[in-house]
Amino acid sequence: GLQTLSDKYDYTIYPNPTSGTTFIEVSAIQSAQAEVTLLTMQGKLISFENHQLKVGPNKLDLNTSELSSGIYLVRMVIDGNLVVKKLVKM
Repeated sequence: GLQTLSDKYDYTIYPNPTSGTTFIEVSAIQSAQAEVTLLTMQGKLISFENHQLKVGPNKLDLNTSELSSGIYLVRMVIDGNLVVKKLVKM
């Protein structure tokens, strides 16, 4: 099953709060697939993207410029490890 909050794949979202494009920085100890899902707080799917991570630091773009103001969830799954973080849109 999914393990939660693995230190192996912690990531940073910035700027947060955001007003336009948001970036996700994640360090990978090995190359891996990352599934990035953007959800409303009610769990409604906004976007889903697959990214190929390389070893070391990775910077992913998350297009949030069209979002209404509010709080969203960024859900990332890498190698079966799930980490969810909140993102505030101004």
